[in-house]
Amino acid sequence: MYSIYARLFGKTRHLEDPLEAGRRMGVMAHRKLMYDMNLDEPAIVDDRQLTRIINHVVPKDLTRQDTRDWRAGFLEGWMSL
Repeated sequence: MYSIYARLFGKTRHLEDPLEAGRRMGVMAHRKLMYDMNLDEPAIVDDRQLTRIINHVVPKDLTRQDTRDWRAGFLEGWMSL
């Protein structure tokens, strides 16, 4: 998906929806944790552990609003397993 501004100003970098990117990363991170811990069922983590995981994988080049959207998507993806 390209934003209309990217088309108007000649910037053709592919822009991914932060919510969808966060959701995808949430699923991948949870599956990786399950694999690393050799679990067959979803992993249980507390708030502090989940915050550390999110802070480790959140993209640093997002705007404040995009970061909020990304985190919301991450939580949705994480909880979907």
